[in-house]
Amino acid sequence: MNKTLLKYKPYDETKLNFSQIPGGFTDAEKENMESFVNRILETYSLDEYKNSRGGLGLISERIENIIANAGVSFSSKNILEFGAGICKTSAVISKLYDVGKITCVDISEGLLKELAPRVISMMGGDLSKFEFAIGDMNQITKLPTRYDAIVCYGAVHHLHLPEYFFANLQNILNPGGFVLILDEPTIPSVPMIPKSPGNKFLNAHYAKRFEGDNENIYSVAQYRRMFGQNWKFKRLDTRRFSKILPYQPFKVFMSDFLLFEA
Repeated sequence: MNKTLLKYKPYDETKLNFSQIPGGFTDAEKENMESFVNRILETYSLDEYKNSRGGLGLISERIENIIANAGVSFSSKNILEFGAGICKTSAVISKLYDVGKITCVDISEGLLKELAPRVISMMGGDLSKFEFAIGDMNQITKLPTRYDAIVCYGAVHHLHLPEYFFANLQNILNPGGFVLILDEPTIPSVPMIPKSPGNKFLNAHYAKRFEGDNENIYSVAQYRRMFGQNWKFKRLDTRRFSKILPYQPFKVFMSDFLLFEA
């Protein structure tokens, strides 16, 4: 009989490290995330969760491919992942590299305490290298610690003031450090065709705002402006036809970016 996700706990939870950072998120955002976690824990079997959304194996391969295309190393580095969610990016990094420490920040206590340790274990990550910080990712630029690398997976479009965030992110990044941004939903640089799949996705995406979620979506050019002048900007072409995706008018696509201090 397939084990339930709730009963899958191949780690000692008393050895996990948790901390708290200031929170500025809305009650609706937090409630939505905790409800999301509870639904997963209560309805998914272990195998169902492993195979959902293309499977953790495929996600792991995609993350590894993006890291390889970025040409960066995480060996011996202290790393921060913001908007970490289930911490899949950090799980892959800790599997591939002998990292110093990884701090994962997320608004949802349930995600970090319940789902993230399970996912890290499933993906072969090293839980001993993790610290989980519960709180608002918009506040990380005020943290007293500095990091060698900062990563995120599908989190930038949830930031409240992204321009302000990236203007201040270097406050917590060591000299020579970098930021790796994975899987950001991106709209074309040209007007989108009405009733196209991309247009329908866009409408559904923004409809979540009425439920209390902070949902945004940008073009590559808007991302470039958002990151500002203090960063060397590199768009990572990790998907088929990546170079022409900004110029097709019917589809939302995913983008990956690498930022270095200018």
